[in-house]
Amino acid sequence: MEEMTDQTPHAGTGTPGPEGPDREPEPCAVPDSIRKLIEELRGEVQGRLDAFKNHLSGREQDLERRIDAIGGHLQELVDRFQAEIQKGKSEQEKLFKLMEEIGDRTAGILTGLEEKEKSLDKIGKKVKNLAEEVVTNGRQLTLMKGIVEKNSASFRELLDQGKKLLSRYQEQDRRLTEEEKHSREEEARHKNNQGVVLFYQGATEAAAEHFKEAVELHPDYPEAFNNLGLAQSRLGLAEQAVQSFQKTIQLDPKLAEAYNNLGFLYHSNLEFPKAVEMFRKALLQSGDFAAAYTNLGNSFYMLKRHDRALVAWKRAVEIDPLNENALRSLRMFDQQEGGNGLGGK
Repeated sequence: MEEMTDQTPHAGTGTPGPEGPDREPEPCAVPDSIRKLIEELRGEVQGRLDAFKNHLSGREQDLERRIDAIGGHLQELVDRFQAEIQKGKSEQEKLFKLMEEIGDRTAGILTGLEEKEKSLDKIGKKVKNLAEEVVTNGRQLTLMKGIVEKNSASFRELLDQGKKLLSRYQEQDRRLTEEEKHSREEEARHKNNQGVVLFYQGATEAAAEHFKEAVELHPDYPEAFNNLGLAQSRLGLAEQAVQSFQKTIQLDPKLAEAYNNLGFLYHSNLEFPKAVEMFRKALLQSGDFAAAYTNLGNSFYMLKRHDRALVAWKRAVEIDPLNENALRSLRMFDQQEGGNGLGGK
């Protein structure tokens, strides 16, 4: 660019015309060098703007809008500059100042564009590095997938083997549990039988201990609980005997002996209505239970229901003609009532 110096305007070589107070001054002509300089500057700015727009390739729409705004502003400055020239303002200082302003703004714009370009380059490098990292990670994942797929068959095989071993262990455990349960039940029956022998030998306390061991070995053993209740009843442990008989009924609701024994205990404790209820339940389970009929007759007799007592005793003798308890009760009834033996009322 040529360096400009202050010069005094001079007239052309043509013949001057007449001057007068009513003649308007002619507009100042723009030097060709300045016009050329402006065109070059304008072309350079526009070229850089176009080149930068092409470089961005539409990736930064916001930046493009700013560039368009800057280009419009430059166009406005140039238009102002040309307008000033068209108006005929010939002051070179204003012209040079305006040109200097254009140059400063152009330089600032170019500097900003360079900084944006550098920033975009950095972003591009980061994006490139990230893409390379993604590709690397993808390869690693593909490799890991292959390893997992390769090992999955082995893992499934090990899992199947583990399931088979677990199934075998469970089967062995079940067998051992059944064997242990069977062994405990056998031992419980042995303890119960020993307790029965001791009970009839009069060793009631020892019998009770054997019955306790039996129910500990076999908690679902109703006969052992029933025998334990009998031993506890004979030892005077009424409350414990009631619990044992109730446990027996809970385990085997059809065991008539348990109802009969619990009824006998209620009868001994003078709870005759409860006794009658238990004897009736015993007979519901076993209709030919002579002992239950005898005991039922005794409880009815204590309740002053002699007619029903008599029916129950007679039924006991029908079932078991040698039932001494029923026969004795009938004889006592005949003596007290003045009856005639079995036919008495």
